[in-house]
Amino acid sequence: MICGYNPYWTLFPPAIPFLYRRQGTPDIIHSTPDYATFSKRGKAPLIINFVLDREAVVHGHGTLRRFLPPQIVSGTIENDSFWEYLTDLIYTECNHVIHKLEKA
Repeated sequence: MICGYNPYWTLFPPAIPFLYRRQGTPDIIHSTPDYATFSKRGKAPLIINFVLDREAVVHGHGTLRRFLPPQIVSGTIENDSFWEYLTDLIYTECNHVIHKLEKA
């Protein structure tokens, strides 16, 4: 089952569970990290999607930007060195996880 919804639901994430009351529980749920807590339902697998699209975030399409003070936005989202740092951090952490899983 595919459950679509109006993007305005994301303005108040605690309301997201009401979508499932209207449409039924989907077979699998894809969510961003900021909405994952509100999206989890029963035994349906939850897939968390990380989007590191700098252009989408800088131009206001990211969900997090609207909640950040201007100083934080200029020091992070609009700062090229922040994106280099974040990319390197994620790459390093993913390699640690892969290494640990290979040992298991």
